[in-house]
Amino acid sequence: MHVAAYLNYIDELVKKDGPNPSEYEALTNTVQGLLYLSFEDKAKLFNILKPILNINSMMGYAFLKPYGYAGDFDLISKIYSKWISEDPKFQQWDNYFHSTDIAKAVIGRKQYFINQVNQVSAKNTSPFVLNLGSGPCIDVFEYFQKTPRSPVKFECVDMDARSIEFATAVCDNNIDSVNFINSNVFTFKSNNEYDLIWSAGLFDYFNDKLFVTLLRRNYKLLKKNGEMIIANFSVANPNRGLLPLFCQWDLHHRSEEQLIQLCVDAGISKENINVISRTSDFNLFLHIENKK
Repeated sequence: MHVAAYLNYIDELVKKDGPNPSEYEALTNTVQGLLYLSFEDKAKLFNILKPILNINSMMGYAFLKPYGYAGDFDLISKIYSKWISEDPKFQQWDNYFHSTDIAKAVIGRKQYFINQVNQVSAKNTSPFVLNLGSGPCIDVFEYFQKTPRSPVKFECVDMDARSIEFATAVCDNNIDSVNFINSNVFTFKSNNEYDLIWSAGLFDYFNDKLFVTLLRRNYKLLKKNGEMIIANFSVANPNRGLLPLFCQWDLHHRSEEQLIQLCVDAGISKENINVISRTSDFNLFLHIENKK
């Protein structure tokens, strides 16, 4: 199909206030067909999308970035709750956004985190978890909801003071078990060692060089037999073009082989590396043990 036909299709959807479920697959395929637009065609696309790039829609919020950066704590919270706009003009678009594998992957990471913390807690008497780029900390909140007497202690690092304020309120009932640190992850320093270092939505923002730098820094903070787990979107994600095209939200999708190579580049032995691939939500989970 020619680019003009793809753009006309999106224009038709915008004029009728968004796709219905029977049109989701066609829209996803259309987005894939627009991945390599010229500058002029990108301008045409954003002119078409203007009516839905509103703060009161999921894609509009992602595009406008009211806190100044992509994937902020409020947007992640909206994804977790499957938030739908009160404005009927945006509701079908919001439903589509929540149907995508991008949104499903974000939600899938939360449950994976809870499962991993449970495993760490079962193996350690005083488990200590570092959460890098912790965001709204709804994952921590839900962990304590399900395991109220857990001995786990968390350190949650986030660059945004507003995110820390939000997360502190979310975790109010378990605040004695959570230490919030307002810091850029590249300047964060700790004298502690951790049983688990977790990062759900951070490393896929970084190019390979920054990925390796941050991995190398934090791998040193693991206790003996501790584990670092990094979530990264898979290259197999069929919705990978949606965020950069509609929201100017760029992420680095990676393959299992690429994640393993980044670990090797950081000086980590292959025998300490395992990648869990979940085709249900196109997440990759990079597991790195410290067997020193």
